[in-house]
Amino acid sequence: MKKARIKREVTMNTKERGKFTIFAYQYKQPNYYIGVCLEFDLITEGKTLIEAKKNIFHASVGYLLTIIKNNLSDKLLNFTPDPIYLREYIKLLKRRTKTIERIRKEKKQKSENLIPWDKYFSQQDIPYSKDLIKEFEKEEACV
Repeated sequence: MKKARIKREVTMNTKERGKFTIFAYQYKQPNYYIGVCLEFDLITEGKTLIEAKKNIFHASVGYLLTIIKNNLSDKLLNFTPDPIYLREYIKLLKRRTKTIERIRKEKKQKSENLIPWDKYFSQQDIPYSKDLIKEFEKEEACV
């Protein structure tokens, strides 16, 4: 049996454009979730999946805006993910893939969009550019 390999597209983030990946998952106990940003090597927590994802999103945007505002090195936008969290990310994506395959077989759905994220894991790739950075700045000023 072949092992499934998950390939991550590697691009260098800059202050003008790039992408960051955030995800949140349930840790070992109920009511404890961890939010992770792979490219920026950030970690947050929350009492719910939504809270953890919201916390990691705001931490990531704040981090990005700080790098831009202070004209810091682009290297700070391109960390190698901590192996612990990268393994967790891959494990969760594999579980997600198996769930999608099982649901497709059972319901014969053709669109992945019809399959909701499970209650223990949420993932999102967030691209950014100069225009989106301006939007991020407006949103962060309102918080």
